[in-house]
Amino acid sequence: MAVIKKKLNIIALLLTTLTLFQSCVVYHKTPTTLEQASRERIKTKIINANGATLKYQFIEYEDGIYYGVNMKSGTEVRIPLKQDEVTVLLKNQTATTLTTLGVIGGSLLLFGLGGRAYIDNNGLY
Repeated sequence: MAVIKKKLNIIALLLTTLTLFQSCVVYHKTPTTLEQASRERIKTKIINANGATLKYQFIEYEDGIYYGVNMKSGTEVRIPLKQDEVTVLLKNQTATTLTTLGVIGGSLLLFGLGGRAYIDNNGLY
């Protein structure tokens, strides 16, 4: 029973790690404009004049003002942005996908190698 419990703990740890890495987002290194960000409506990282980093689900343009939009408890929270005081970085979908797949694949590979080593040293049961 203790062996099964130990194996379940390892599997739970692996699944938790994989879940956490799925929220990883990679951003382009080249800054863009708020106009481009509002057209693409993807995750955006804003660095303001003070050097603070803010992340938004998307950027919206309305009535001549750009807003950073996040979801809080199912409702949109809109924060006005000053166009001349921010650096805009958009989500790099390709790098994000490759990073997530690499982490998942690497974790599964390590888990498989660890399981194989365990079986070689201790037998199947």
